Amino acid sequence: MKLFSFPGQGSSISLSALNKWCQSLSSFQDKNIKASGLLRYVGENLSKPGSIAICSNLLYEHWRNCDVGNGGEERVMVGHSLGELGALNGSGGNELFSLQEIFEIASFRHELMKRATLEYLSRQAFGEAAKFSLWALTCPRSKDLRGDLGLRGSLSLANHNSLKQCVITGFRRDLEALELPRLTKVVELVNPDNVPFHDERILHGIKERLYEYMWVKLQDNGNHTRTLLDHPIISGLDGKMTYKLHTALEKFVHSSTKTVEFVECCKTAKEMNIEHAVHIGPGTLIGKLVERNTGIPNHVWIGGSEEENK
Repeated sequence: MKLFSFPGQGSSISLSALNKWCQSLSSFQDKNIKASGLLRYVGENLSKPGSIAICSNLLYEHWRNCDVGNGGEERVMVGHSLGELGALNGSGGNELFSLQEIFEIASFRHELMKRATLEYLSRQAFGEAAKFSLWALTCPRSKDLRGDLGLRGSLSLANHNSLKQCVITGFRRDLEALELPRLTKVVELVNPDNVPFHDERILHGIKERLYEYMWVKLQDNGNHTRTLLDHPIISGLDGKMTYKLHTALEKFVHSSTKTVEFVECCKTAKEMNIEHAVHIGPGTLIGKLVERNTGIPNHVWIGGSEEENK
């Protein structure tokens, strides 16, 4: 059995990597994809969620093209935040949504979060000038960093990446007032669109519109009649695995507004005694989290600096 991981929008794309993929990978060279203008968009918007979703989809398609002899092997998918969209599509043979639809869903999801944030700031009379910061906290000595954090006020846990690492959002004044365990390393992440990622208090209103948007696309492409996925997916909502398309879709929508329970995802994978993991890019951050959290012995990176091409 192989575990496939898909990254979120914190995994940026370098222009040199994009050019390399376009020159060497057949999935990036398809004439219909070139004609669509999507790769041109990626080149001009390297850090946009739609761009990351496009590249992740094409990198996974590259793996599928190279791995034609192992189509019957058992696979399980997991995605980190936005990456769960790529994992969901991968669970459906990379055919639940077209590349154009993947791009549109990723972009629409992000726009919904931006609007929800602006509406929240307006309701609370903070004004659009109020900024949400995004901090990655790592404490090597902690056995449960999540439990050590007393989050108050605007602070919210976005990602529970490991027992020693969390990502939190909130207003800078609340972040700077937070008492952190000794030797905690703080890295401020880029947040150009001022989104408090995975804060249910602010983003809860996007769920219905996101679900409807995705469901209409499934109706339009005929996949709404499917009940089961080709491969199971581990949900970032609760770390549980499902084969059911509608359950996976609902969980992706809900996980877009709640903490990414990646520790629970990795616990589930660890219990499955998986021997091989394939980490779809761009980037290697999520693959390294899986590697540390699960103890899976064999790893391949597709689309990262540690990529091993087949």
